[in-house]
Amino acid sequence: MGTILGVTIPAFLAILLGRALADRGFVPADFWSNIQRLSYFVFLPLLIVHTLATADFSEFQVVGLVLTIIVTLVAGGGAVWLWRRWSGERPEMTLSLGEGAVRANIPLGLAIAFALSGQAGLTLFVLATVVYLPTVVILGAYLSDHTQAELREAGLSPEPGPRQAQDSSEATTGATPGASTEANTTTSGEPSTVSGDGGAPPQTGPYAGGWEGTLRRALSVLIRDPIVIGAIVGIILNATGVGLASGLGGVIQMLGFAAIPAGLLATGAAIDIDKLRDAYEEFRGEIRIALILKLIAMPVIALVIGAIFGLGGITAATVILLAALPNVIPRFTAQAPDASQDLLLPGITAASTIAAFVSVPLALWILT
Repeated sequence: MGTILGVTIPAFLAILLGRALADRGFVPADFWSNIQRLSYFVFLPLLIVHTLATADFSEFQVVGLVLTIIVTLVAGGGAVWLWRRWSGERPEMTLSLGEGAVRANIPLGLAIAFALSGQAGLTLFVLATVVYLPTVVILGAYLSDHTQAELREAGLSPEPGPRQAQDSSEATTGATPGASTEANTTTSGEPSTVSGDGGAPPQTGPYAGGWEGTLRRALSVLIRDPIVIGAIVGIILNATGVGLASGLGGVIQMLGFAAIPAGLLATGAAIDIDKLRDAYEEFRGEIRIALILKLIAMPVIALVIGAIFGLGGITAATVILLAALPNVIPRFTAQAPDASQDLLLPGITAASTIAAFVSVPLALWILT
């Protein structure tokens, strides 16, 4: 436990530093949206390119890791769906709860993985990220399609009502206090868009073409995601044996590592206590179930699924860490917009980030 606390406490202290800097107005409010954009579009892709281009995958249980992550995320989405059906909540709650249960704060995971296991831990977590991202985008699109279809079958409008529309106009969807709504900053550093280009939301439901329409829309988002592009470049460089020249590789690695402190500071700056308080007053039950699913059930599911696929050691620890991380508000998503995400999802994100100060070390200590 001492080792785990020794690597997790500094990461969470960096998050607290970000919160303190934002509270004191140490930098202009739009700094946080700009640093997140720089991190997501430049630093993080470069880190992925360097890590994948120089990795020796023969050392890892790659197939088991890939299968475990996919099955774990699908199980998490399925758990949200079953709970929503059992509880009788309105269908649109599925979207925010689904994102709350399966999304993960990647910079925090990178920091902990690297501190715990060095370059091997970083490589495995980068590989896990490359599997995680397309899985959650496709899963989110699927949940969105079925939710919209269910709303229409029930004769309910998927559009926000008068009160919800007002809430939506006042919210900044997880933005750092003082940042512009247009920037739409989030703790993940992902640009928030449904279509991937800021255009009109894609059509959802059966009329969108079933699974084909869901996959087509998800892929249209993923091909523009800088993380996916970085992963493709890194894998090609590795597979072809081209690799990276030592000088160029060193610069790329140095810039890539900047994604970790930038992401941690921005995570803290994005914690909105006022929005958390408002969300908890209106969605108390939903936030509680989201925290149980995200911080308790998901790492346990990852442990069980990993054991089924024969994972052990550092590989098992990687999938458990990914599952145990607090959620983030997505930027690249194929979901249709929903009014509950203006308050409920930011509330879940803030609550899970704060609770993760305790839950993540405990999950790593008990399950690894």
